[in-house]
Amino acid sequence: MTSLNPYSPPISQLKENDTRPGIGYSVFVIMLLVVATEFSAWKILPLINASVAGLTHPFNSEQYWVVRYASDSILSVVLVTASCYFSAKLTRINPFLATLPIAIVGFGFFYLELGGFRCLGVCGPPLWYDLISCFKHIVPALVVAAIMRRKPQ
Repeated sequence: MTSLNPYSPPISQLKENDTRPGIGYSVFVIMLLVVATEFSAWKILPLINASVAGLTHPFNSEQYWVVRYASDSILSVVLVTASCYFSAKLTRINPFLATLPIAIVGFGFFYLELGGFRCLGVCGPPLWYDLISCFKHIVPALVVAAIMRRKPQ
């Protein structure tokens, strides 16, 4: 007997014993990782960066800010790489689609924090830090997505 439900998929599209989570699970995981990544980047990393720089150089010296910016760049790349890895690993969607929200939201926060591209290297941090910050969300996401790329099933 056929189902009278017009929204049920045809029998040929249903796979038996398919335990893959649905798209809702994937969206939830990606949203959770985006929030956790940006919260960590705005609240936790500055404390770690200031601690690392403060332990190695006196406050407000030139070396203090260089160490702080370098620490921020390195830790941000590690954080984004880990978030993109978990996003691609825990979801069953294309890794490029799974890592793209983390990269876009991170780049958006960078743009807001910078104050527009007219402030690149002018309105605060040095140019090298602004250029690294411009790509520290996008490049790790693309690299992780390329590594985690799966063959279609």
